[in-house]
Amino acid sequence: MRNFQYADTPAGQKIAISSDFAAGIGEKEGDKVKCSYDMLASMTMRVVFMEMLSGGGSPFAVTIANGCYENTWGTIEKEVTRTSTALGYPDIVVTGSTESNIELQESSLGITVIGEGNSRMAGRERPSIDHLGFAVIGEPLSGDDVLELSDHMVPLHMFKVLVEHDHVWDIVPGGSKGIAYDWQRLIEREGTVPEDIPFSTVNLYVSCGPSSAILISYDKHKEDEIYQLCGSHFHPIQT
Repeated sequence: MRNFQYADTPAGQKIAISSDFAAGIGEKEGDKVKCSYDMLASMTMRVVFMEMLSGGGSPFAVTIANGCYENTWGTIEKEVTRTSTALGYPDIVVTGSTESNIELQESSLGITVIGEGNSRMAGRERPSIDHLGFAVIGEPLSGDDVLELSDHMVPLHMFKVLVEHDHVWDIVPGGSKGIAYDWQRLIEREGTVPEDIPFSTVNLYVSCGPSSAILISYDKHKEDEIYQLCGSHFHPIQT
């Protein structure tokens, strides 16, 4: 199950919801991965916005569940606003809560984005699977590798260009089960049982952490154009 869903309101509107949660990452002594809280907020916000936009949602509100320190709220809110502004949503509403009654041994942060809209596929005639190519954009990274190899991650501005590209069909932010898992689900959705094992120049079987890589499908005859957009971040999938 992806951390993105549409819900219908009683008035007939479509509400889009995406969420992500991180724990054991931050500046507390008990955290397994040490990083600044602005980095934690940035990476968590990255995931929820990528899920929202890849699903076709247009975000208008963010809620924060802060399990770090009480005085980190300003840092987290600043990163939320920075990310949303960079992606073209400067007026997004931010609210939330901080756990200040109990001192937690590990940091935790949950972010939910609420939006409106419809699927990216709405009104589009999808080509058959024989006319689609598949690629990984970015590199699967998690843990300390996210900090050390951040330039290998798919940049947010590149992600947004792909979301808006007429010849890009599926966009799946990579999750903890790996790109191969998401690729198999896409193939099965087309009514085809994968017979071959996919391979690429990046590891398809490891966690993508904070959506450091995405899986895309695209019109095969536009592969050169997609490659030119993504450069060294483009890793075609073959079977």
